[in-house]
Amino acid sequence: MELQFPSNAELLARVIQGYDFKRSGSETSTRDGQLLLRNIYKLAERFDKPVEEVAVAAERLRNACRLGRSIDAVLEQYDHDPLVLACGKLAITFFIGQAESRSSLKEAPRVPGELPLRLPWQKGEAAQAEWGVEQPWNIHTIATQLSSLTERRADRNAVRDIRLAVASAQRIVFLGFGFQPQNVDLLFENSLSHNPDVLISTHGVSPGNAATIALMMRRLAGLESDHQLMLSPGKAWEVLRDYSLLLES
Repeated sequence: MELQFPSNAELLARVIQGYDFKRSGSETSTRDGQLLLRNIYKLAERFDKPVEEVAVAAERLRNACRLGRSIDAVLEQYDHDPLVLACGKLAITFFIGQAESRSSLKEAPRVPGELPLRLPWQKGEAAQAEWGVEQPWNIHTIATQLSSLTERRADRNAVRDIRLAVASAQRIVFLGFGFQPQNVDLLFENSLSHNPDVLISTHGVSPGNAATIALMMRRLAGLESDHQLMLSPGKAWEVLRDYSLLLES
């Protein structure tokens, strides 16, 4: 299964295009822009703010995305602005739903309603969207469940649990991970000492950045042998397929 989630650069580009409300009502207006504009009106209602004020916040987000390297970094820059943060979370939720609706997962294998895959700490009590629905009716509630890096760091228990999980893992697999310093910092408090196997998908990553990632992971994971670090240029599903024996062992 390949969901075709946008990369960092693609997501930033879609936010820039989607929140270009100056095109609204013109021949150059995009479908994404029209759908996001409807959601901006709803967002204004939820915040009890004039829609013009929320649109200005979306424009600030657009401008920041032009210079940002990732949506995480952009939202961290504006973590003091609730409206910009809300616009960013809305856009992320919107484009994830869009990717699911266009994925190669066919109708036949789908489980009716939600796709019941949950992480160990998820109880299924929070707002959910049915699989493959581009515009879930509760999109705004789902968006509020996203945490910016600043919000995640503030949750000390969550950060502790993440770092403990990494520190005790015998095998660490990175699929679609951005490797921005802020994200990496959430995983490692200190260098590891137990020499885990590390498998990384570098799909879409330049050779220079892949070499930097390898150097970073050798240091942070405390790897003593080259064979403990495996880099694959394949997509997520290709990595899972090609390394199935390792992952199932």
